[in-house]
Amino acid sequence: MDKQTKLTYLIICFIVSISFLLASFIPIAQAADIAEDIKTGAVSAGAGAGYPAGGDVGDLSGSIINLVNGLLTFIGIVFLLMMLYAGWLWMNARGNEEQVAKAKKIFIEAVIGFVIIILSRLFTEFLITQLVTSAEATT
Repeated sequence: MDKQTKLTYLIICFIVSISFLLASFIPIAQAADIAEDIKTGAVSAGAGAGYPAGGDVGDLSGSIINLVNGLLTFIGIVFLLMMLYAGWLWMNARGNEEQVAKAKKIFIEAVIGFVIIILSRLFTEFLITQLVTSAEATT
């Protein structure tokens, strides 16, 4: 990479850093006003579409599904880290068959764990949906 290209990249990084720094100086009161305007606009848009103003925020099944989705996100990050670690082990094995075997084992175990987690998420969502459907049918 020549000197001109490095200087260009450095200037771009500096400008981006300064813009992030300046963007953080928005007054908190102004940010709260913006959030209130967004909320008011969303409520009026929902009312215009025929949805109730309060919504059904306290829905237990939705909360459980959101919790499961959050846990799945965390487990996906753990899966990614395990795959990166196994790949790093394999790349740095340098012909050491023990380390290659260990990396393959981590790959296989991570994939099996991820498949189990995905299937359990699908089962949980199916079960919650069926329970809500049966509860609504009896009322």
